[in-house]
Amino acid sequence: MYQNIVRVFAVMTLAGSLACALAATPAIGMVSAGGSFQVDGARVSGNATLFEGTVIETDRAPSEVQWLHGGRMILGADSRGKVCRDRLVLERGQGQIAGATRYPIEAATLRILAAQPDSTALVALDGPGQIHVSALAGSVRVMNPDGILVANIASGHTLEMETQVAGAAAPSRLTGTVLQRDGHYLLTDETTGITLELKGENLDATIGRRVEVTGTIDTSAKPLAGASQTIQVLEYKILAPNLGHTATGMTRHTKIVIAGVAVAAATGGGLAIGLTREDKTSISR
Repeated sequence: MYQNIVRVFAVMTLAGSLACALAATPAIGMVSAGGSFQVDGARVSGNATLFEGTVIETDRAPSEVQWLHGGRMILGADSRGKVCRDRLVLERGQGQIAGATRYPIEAATLRILAAQPDSTALVALDGPGQIHVSALAGSVRVMNPDGILVANIASGHTLEMETQVAGAAAPSRLTGTVLQRDGHYLLTDETTGITLELKGENLDATIGRRVEVTGTIDTSAKPLAGASQTIQVLEYKILAPNLGHTATGMTRHTKIVIAGVAVAAATGGGLAIGLTREDKTSISR
């Protein structure tokens, strides 16, 4: 009799512990769609509650993800993403940031986030380590896993990015106008919008000139405040002024490798994922 009571007490204690554990897992948001989708492998329709690490897989309709504290994103059709309390980890397809500066999309180890409250961006995975980022409105920032800024994307522009295998990075090629500040040489690259510090010989001749610089990143050097990286210049070429172009000119040939990420300008962009209340994807320009 005593042993039976002990067993019942043990079962009740275990059940109570499980209930407490479940209760201690707070919801972090809500996902909704006009059609069916999967949440952690289970098919649902309409909407579902999100918890830390919830995996969403969409079908023909995109899904809207909303965090309890105001963040909002859209996971595109035929896409997969894991929702965390501070970001959406894109595992397949595409996602759209909808103006929440606190909540980035993480794709292939890069973090893409809105630079202003009204910024929106489309992020697409094109293959292993390959990311397409379009700034639809406002500017967008891209950070590497170490928190280093690798791109500032202006509204209406698109960049292709590819994470590099350690030791496989090619020399960087940058284009921009060189400025001197406190004895340091700075260049803001026209493709990425990133400011870098230049190190090398005979750089006085580049001051105030638009140049194309080939060099390697010096990871041991601490760049001047406001610069993301230090570039050891191997060679440079004086170019004609960049008349009639924006600071982030879409020069397709330009390719820069910053902190293990190859970045190149891309054509296209301007598409946005649209939500409908029917089981289909609406694309708007």
